[in-house]
Amino acid sequence: NPKNFDNYFFEKCLPQVEEITKNYGKIELIWFDTPGGIPEKYAKQLVDVVHRNQPHALVSGRVGFDMGDYRTFGDMEVPLENVDGLWEGVDVTNDSWGYAWYDQNWKSPKQILEYLISTIARGGTYMLNVGPDGKGQVPELAQESLRSAGKWIAKYPQAIYYADSSPWKHALPWGDVVRNEGKLYLTVFNWPATGKLYLPGFRSEI
Repeated sequence: NPKNFDNYFFEKCLPQVEEITKNYGKIELIWFDTPGGIPEKYAKQLVDVVHRNQPHALVSGRVGFDMGDYRTFGDMEVPLENVDGLWEGVDVTNDSWGYAWYDQNWKSPKQILEYLISTIARGGTYMLNVGPDGKGQVPELAQESLRSAGKWIAKYPQAIYYADSSPWKHALPWGDVVRNEGKLYLTVFNWPATGKLYLPGFRSEI
């Protein structure tokens, strides 16, 4: 109902975005999860409020109508080929974007790292959603996976921080590759039965 939506947009949605962007200091990013079926004029008003109140803040691609500062792919989607330009992949620690007491399908540290590294290797940035409970606590099993993944990252930061996309432009059968300061970093997700890693066309000395 357009009338009901106007009431929601002008009496609740827009004022809340105005409040958030004016009253809480510097904001780096506003992540809209729209547009759904809303007309472009509404999305434009949201973007205009952000740019007016937080001129340096980024606006996510999910605002729609090509008005975001970068592209956002679908939920838990990793492109098959490298993608040019600024973009992000979005993931979640289980199967729910908010807190869901019944959802215990937590991603393992290995799964989180595979999504992260594959996204970097395709040229993107990885956003991982965490759904805290009503008291603001991150569920313990999610904490365990995140801490374990963090320990791996602390040991191999070159594969994550400031890393560039894979020169192969796609995943390899055993894992993925990123570049960092003139070096290649290979992350093996599944060791081949032969124990050997095949790098198509690779001719440099190791």
